[in-house]
Amino acid sequence: MLDGDEVFELFSDGNRKGLRKVNNLHQEIDKMINTSVPYLKNMITKNGKYNYGYFPHFDKKINFYNILRHSSSTYALIEDLNYLNQSIEPVEKAIDYIIDNYIYEQDGRGYVFDNTENSNEINLGQNASFIFAVCEYLKKNKNKRYLNTTQKVAKVYWPWSMKIPLKLLMYQIILIYQLKNNLESILWWRSSTCIIENISTQSKWSLVETVKNLFEFFIKDEYWQYHDHWLGYCTNELVQISPEDKYIIFGIKNVSENLAFIRRNKLAFATFLEMLMASYRLIQKAKSIGKQNLVDENIDEDKFIDTIHLRADYQRVGYFYPELAMCFKNPQRVLVSFFVKDQGYRVRIADIEHFLSVYVQYQKAFKN
Repeated sequence: MLDGDEVFELFSDGNRKGLRKVNNLHQEIDKMINTSVPYLKNMITKNGKYNYGYFPHFDKKINFYNILRHSSSTYALIEDLNYLNQSIEPVEKAIDYIIDNYIYEQDGRGYVFDNTENSNEINLGQNASFIFAVCEYLKKNKNKRYLNTTQKVAKVYWPWSMKIPLKLLMYQIILIYQLKNNLESILWWRSSTCIIENISTQSKWSLVETVKNLFEFFIKDEYWQYHDHWLGYCTNELVQISPEDKYIIFGIKNVSENLAFIRRNKLAFATFLEMLMASYRLIQKAKSIGKQNLVDENIDEDKFIDTIHLRADYQRVGYFYPELAMCFKNPQRVLVSFFVKDQGYRVRIADIEHFLSVYVQYQKAFKN
């Protein structure tokens, strides 16, 4: 394949058939990030709403919309722009769009609601992904309106019912970590107490203790055997806050017993690499506090690291290189984006978000 002034040899068979061969993976990933970040940024329309995506076979626009993925894509875009040392101001339209159109306030609390297919529902995950995105923005820029709105939305999380769906747990723990370690540090006009402390004092249970209580259930029922990537993210965040042996062992087993499956899987699911990177951070935390023995007893670390690199390379089969984009109806529409092959080569903001976010994590951990 001749691409500009460079000639690339393509794999001729196997799962990578048609994928270009590269000599320097980190250099190649940076090229992908540098091209796909502007693609995602340009999907934000003038009013702040994203152009949600396309089915490229017939150049068909996706008319469905999901406000949770709007927020999570905004978070990833901020993370990506920071990685590239570029201004994050373009995402302000996307944050404003939620505040102006999808925040319902009552009794001093804010709720992010979703009207997908006229559902008109309030989803705790939507609230959390909004907080996550705004916290990432506030790390870099000051914005009192964003902070005030986020404080109102955060109040929704308390008091907690003890019966919380598994996938919402991930957002709860990330909320803890973001608020306690990031939001607190950037409240340049705050009083002596930060938002998380204000919320906690209103409840019988502390937020962290609630999470620990939930994890007792997961540990008792050996939930690691389901290899749920959401639970992998959760466990890593909990270990960063409370690095107890039982959480470390649980987090490692969640991925170690699934390594062989991840290595041989033919699909370029970004969630595989995301779970591997979450587990990598967990393992690094364990090693840093003198718990190498827990790592050695529960995982082949060399094989684990090799699997990370293997998936980072293989994941390139989900990127629209020119040699693949040219096979579709409107190549320019999808060029340099990411897609999900088993969903009809779907290009969606959330798909691009996952690929870009985990590639940034990978580069930060291994590039140097």
